[in-house]
Amino acid sequence: MNNKKIIFQVTKIYMKKRPRRTLITFLGIVAMVVMMTAVFVGKDTVLKFIADAVAADKGSWHVQAYDVDKAEAEEIMALPYITDTAVSKSLGFTEFPRSGNKDVTPWLELKGYSGDMFKWMNIRVKEGRLPENDHEIILSERAIKEGADIRVGDTVDVDTFERSIHAFLNENDSAPGSGYLRFFSGLVVHHGETVPLPSDFPYYEDNDEFEIIKHELGNKGKYTVVGIMEMPYFEKYGQAGYVALVKTDPVIPAGGKVNLSMMIDLKKDSEPFFDIHRILNSHRTPEEIEKLNEQGQGAISKSGEMIPAESGRVYTNDVLLMFSAKSSDNTINTMMIFFQVFFLVLIIAASMVLIYNVFNISFRERSRYLGMLASVGATKSQKKWSVYYEIFVLLIFALPIGIILGLLVVKGGMALLFPHFRSIISTISVNVITGRALEVGYHVIVRPFNIIAVVVFSSFAVWISAMLPAKRISKVGPVEGIRGNADIGSKRHKSGYRFMKRGDATGLLAMAGTSRNAHSTRGIIGSITAFIAVSVITAFGMNMITTLVDTRADNSDVNLGSVYKNYEYVLAGEGEQYRKCKETVLASDELKDYKECRFTMYSMNVWLDNFTDEYKKSRTELIGKYYPDGLSDEQKEMYFESADCINHPTTYRIVLTDEDFASLAKRAGLSANGLEETPTALVYDLVQFSTEDTLIEGEGTVIPQYALYQIKKPLKMQVGDSLGASAFDYDKWENVALDLNFGGYVSAEDVEELYGLKGTELTIFVSETAEKKLLEKIPENGPGISNDIFFFNVKDTDGTLLRSLADVTDEYGNSVLQPASLLNGYTDLKQAIAKIVKIVTICFTLLVSVVCMLNLYNSVMGRKIERHRELAVLRTVGTTEKQIGKMLTLENLRLLARSLIYSVVISGVFVISLHKIVSSRFGRILFRLPVGITLLITAACAAGLAVFTWIAYRRSGDRELIEEVRNDNV
Repeated sequence: MNNKKIIFQVTKIYMKKRPRRTLITFLGIVAMVVMMTAVFVGKDTVLKFIADAVAADKGSWHVQAYDVDKAEAEEIMALPYITDTAVSKSLGFTEFPRSGNKDVTPWLELKGYSGDMFKWMNIRVKEGRLPENDHEIILSERAIKEGADIRVGDTVDVDTFERSIHAFLNENDSAPGSGYLRFFSGLVVHHGETVPLPSDFPYYEDNDEFEIIKHELGNKGKYTVVGIMEMPYFEKYGQAGYVALVKTDPVIPAGGKVNLSMMIDLKKDSEPFFDIHRILNSHRTPEEIEKLNEQGQGAISKSGEMIPAESGRVYTNDVLLMFSAKSSDNTINTMMIFFQVFFLVLIIAASMVLIYNVFNISFRERSRYLGMLASVGATKSQKKWSVYYEIFVLLIFALPIGIILGLLVVKGGMALLFPHFRSIISTISVNVITGRALEVGYHVIVRPFNIIAVVVFSSFAVWISAMLPAKRISKVGPVEGIRGNADIGSKRHKSGYRFMKRGDATGLLAMAGTSRNAHSTRGIIGSITAFIAVSVITAFGMNMITTLVDTRADNSDVNLGSVYKNYEYVLAGEGEQYRKCKETVLASDELKDYKECRFTMYSMNVWLDNFTDEYKKSRTELIGKYYPDGLSDEQKEMYFESADCINHPTTYRIVLTDEDFASLAKRAGLSANGLEETPTALVYDLVQFSTEDTLIEGEGTVIPQYALYQIKKPLKMQVGDSLGASAFDYDKWENVALDLNFGGYVSAEDVEELYGLKGTELTIFVSETAEKKLLEKIPENGPGISNDIFFFNVKDTDGTLLRSLADVTDEYGNSVLQPASLLNGYTDLKQAIAKIVKIVTICFTLLVSVVCMLNLYNSVMGRKIERHRELAVLRTVGTTEKQIGKMLTLENLRLLARSLIYSVVISGVFVISLHKIVSSRFGRILFRLPVGITLLITAACAAGLAVFTWIAYRRSGDRELIEEVRNDNV
């Protein structure tokens, strides 16, 4: 009997005779194909939507290099993975007499675009058309909104210049560079120096501290306005010039410099950030390289090679490239690839368990008919191929059905989720404020590679799943197979004497039913174990992804809580102007209610000795990432042993009313007695710092890969201890000790009504009473940035109060009175993407759970089919349905308990391993265990097991017992 065709024919008959068994197997394979299709196609569909959202907000360009000359540009464009390039040129500023806001924005800022730059930079025409030559301009809509007297068709006289700033020497300076001016934009200019100004620097008149110097560029002529565009994403309110764009040629003149924008081939291995810096360095002299090493930072390649890198010369569209693992951060790229592989393995594992269980459950029945074939000469190979034939015949039909259903699942899922995605995108604050449209659609992305991958991985999963059962069945002899005891073996089983002593027949039967029917119970245990373990591992992995995305997406150190959501108006000025406006509101009879947000950054420091060893170790590791060659003795002293408090950890100080302060202490379980009178601080219990939030420059520093450190309860002190806080007085150049006690820790849940805190610095809460005492000692000429926001409601929106405040403007011409909605409910692009990623991860977890639930159903139904005769015999000897129900319940409890033990061990090993892998790449990250999901999944397993057992074992009609005993149609 050597012809496999005979075995295949017999197997085909067996499949037809056992339609329920065949259907269960077929549905399991279809579910696997559906899930793989949904993951492969769904991943690309969601990532394409995110990419379109990023492109609609920040542009579709991949890499930009600034101020490159002709030789540098030619080498950069010759990189093998660069697919397309375009040029932009800074053409300088020109006077704009028609400006409606001359005190803030008196100029036009001209930029020249070539090729696809208008498209890549997401320039949208509101009126007119795009420029077609270098004497036609398209003007930012902001100029029109701020009162510029100009329309399409008008002409503008152009005479361009660039700006630089010169800081005068202070009378106390002993030499140039000994003192400095720091502007709100972050620019630092040392006394006696002259530095070029960035294009978005505000407009300032000359004064006693500095002067603005104009450098004529010689570009003169008349330009025609041919269009009005939406305010570009890179234009900022308060900058000195309205953006105006012209069409330019891509030719780079000898001696001239341009900005290059590039697209890269995402399928090719590339390191554009590193490679472009390497090219730029090749055109520098040894003296320039040495100076760059002293002043700048370095870039590190995937292989660990380090080169100097000039800050601000090369940018990558990291949010766009991150999900393609092509961002400038190799650590993020590696983790993105790791998680994609990890979740693919999870899918294959879940599918393999499902298919394996189907074959494992049918082991005894299948061994009987194969035993009979073996008795007439069937070989081991033929019996093995019987299993392979069945599984691959079903796979052939399951693949097209599963792929089609998978595509429908992706399309239906996106249709359901798209309104939520669109709602999230619509809350991006810059678009709300500027009025920019951000309409992003979606369509299902079906790539041939993904369909091929589904076929390949499905075939692999099916083959692996069937291989072990096929091998076991091939070893069954003809006698054991025909008798049906091939799976009994020589294992001894407990007799259950304790049940015998109690006369508990149902308990004895339940124990025997779970311990002696190895194959049928193994399927259910495997299903529940896989259900819990895969779901927990998936949830934990998703939690890691969302934690990383959240920490990188949240650009705000302090977010407003729900208590500020019910206010309509806000005062957003600063200094004396803010104080006067606030007094006006408080004195008005039209005021209904109010609440003030007050916090100060960097004004005080806590000595490093007051922090825990965990905090110190994390801080040491973070700083060490900027110095791959190690820290010098001077640097170690500055960072870890400095006698000046300004080199020790800074704080964010949030001021609460005495009432709110006492309420916060109560929510945190702390005693509020005396907290209002004694200068006491409640400390936020989380501090997290990353390479993205920390800027360290100087000789020997590099730009490190992303690393995040999260520390819970960072201070080593008890309630009532001195906080060890100080402030630095720049006039006297000395530390000023502050009387402030530690009042205890507060958590995110305690403060969520008031604030959402990122924790990039040690954040403390003080009462108004304590703040008054602190201000008596904090020096006026010390560090610190104050942020005061006054929220309020009025009784009458048509009253005189709002009208009087509407006329007050800040130094940039913006109204001090603004709608509170601009500060509440809006987000930025990174936060929007983080929310979308969370939704997608939840959907993925649910999809895995559905497949696991189907696996459990198949296992329960399969076990019932295996033991239908056993139950029929029990009924023939007088066992009641109530007793059978009790027996089944006890069996389920035993199966559930064993499954929980296995799943805890398996998921525990995976969770610990994942945590170690991610922490080794990213630093010290606090991941929350998915306790809630674990309990929910366990409850779902218990409920599913009970429901499926009831469905499987319920009696159907008044069927005769003898028919059930004889029945072999399973």
